[in-house]
Amino acid sequence: MVLVRFTLHGPAASAGSTTTTKPPTVSATPNRVLRVARICFSPFGFLQPRPGDAVRQSSNRRHRIHPTTTPGYSFTPRFYEIDGQGVMFNMWYLGHVDEAVDAFFVDRGLPYRDWPGLGFDAHVVHVELDFSAGVRSGDRVEVAVSTSRLGRKSFTLDFAFRRGEEVVCSGGLVYATVSTAGHGAVELPDKLVEALGELRPLRVSRS
Repeated sequence: MVLVRFTLHGPAASAGSTTTTKPPTVSATPNRVLRVARICFSPFGFLQPRPGDAVRQSSNRRHRIHPTTTPGYSFTPRFYEIDGQGVMFNMWYLGHVDEAVDAFFVDRGLPYRDWPGLGFDAHVVHVELDFSAGVRSGDRVEVAVSTSRLGRKSFTLDFAFRRGEEVVCSGGLVYATVSTAGHGAVELPDKLVEALGELRPLRVSRS
């Protein structure tokens, strides 16, 4: 079982309180909003939280989403993804992000199945989620993904869940590139840099 730290803002949580527990169910009402969840996991399975990992407090200001990004993956939540409050359970958001990231790289001509043959892989080392509403049963949702940062041995992809014109959830994933030969972290391969393309942050501001 993976333990995740969450910070709740609003009347449903006391000011400044944090807990370490299973992810709570998020209400779709604006008075109970889960602002930030920070966890560590690999592309195909969860890892243990890093020692000393702490919750980063978020302000009450919501992210603005870049208006010109075109989503590349869409879905309607399945019956078993909906919880007792009628919204999609927290864990499924990251499942759909994984699908959207896979579609992102297929669209860029570098599907994940080709990575081992090129001698590299990528592990997610940080995830940030910012909820403003909940995906409900029957909703048609599009997930946009774009590159927001390129480092020497890591990169960041932003994502946004859109229900029509409304952004219900946005966030970012930090990936570290590693060698499949067991040599640890490596610099971003040229083919990966080419596939990631130009920087186009989705969360351009917290104001």
